Amino acid sequence: MSDTHEGGCLCGKVRYRLTGNPDETEGAGICHCTNCRRRTGSAFGVQVFFPKDAFQLTKGELKTYEYRSDVDRWVRTEFCRNCGTTVTWLAEWNPELRSIAFGTLDNPSRIKPPQWAIYGRSAIPWIAHPRNIDVYDTNPYINEGEQPKRSS
Repeated sequence: MSDTHEGGCLCGKVRYRLTGNPDETEGAGICHCTNCRRRTGSAFGVQVFFPKDAFQLTKGELKTYEYRSDVDRWVRTEFCRNCGTTVTWLAEWNPELRSIAFGTLDNPSRIKPPQWAIYGRSAIPWIAHPRNIDVYDTNPYINEGEQPKRSS
């Protein structure tokens, strides 16, 4: 029997359900790229990856915004038309997985903590990563073979 996770936007007009568990390889992670900082209005973005088809919109509508990343790959963000909360996104470099904005989950404590951070070279200097997290200078999907630096 698979797990079910639910979540939604700030105003409650958008609700979703995820069936199953996060992707075993990717799980949850942190991104320090400029686009994630702007998308979240914070120092970094936190996301959890699920198989693309695990996502079901159960209430409301999502508006899509597509942009090109700093390495010229498409990213399609999906957000609430009313309050603007980014709920999910798909990315060209990993089209089989769907990113879920961690803060939109009703019960995020059911998800394992982030195990990696990407674009660490762009991290705000006062950010401290959790212990034993893999930190990549860029995005290992795009820069295959990049070795992580372990936070201690």
